[in-house]
Amino acid sequence: MMEENNQTEDSGFSTPIISVVMPVHKCRSIHELKLAIESVLHQNFKKIEFIICDDAADKEIKQTLESYQKKDSRIIILHNSMNIGVAASLNR
Repeated sequence: MMEENNQTEDSGFSTPIISVVMPVHKCRSIHELKLAIESVLHQNFKKIEFIICDDAADKEIKQTLESYQKKDSRIIILHNSMNIGVAASLNR
């Protein structure tokens, strides 16, 4: 049985229990991208790794992703120089 205190723990953990994968290629607005990222980061359960697949996104998206990565060590960014899709990104 999972202990209740695991769900409100700080992000200072050694092994993530859940991996969240989010592909990014194009988005309607940076605001929507930020909302998506923040919705994952603000979950009560903190033992996650957040893998963002930058699938040849534009410069503004890359800068936004890198800004979030600097703030939160749970974020892992996979950069692709060309659009190869999520499955290929995760299998490289």
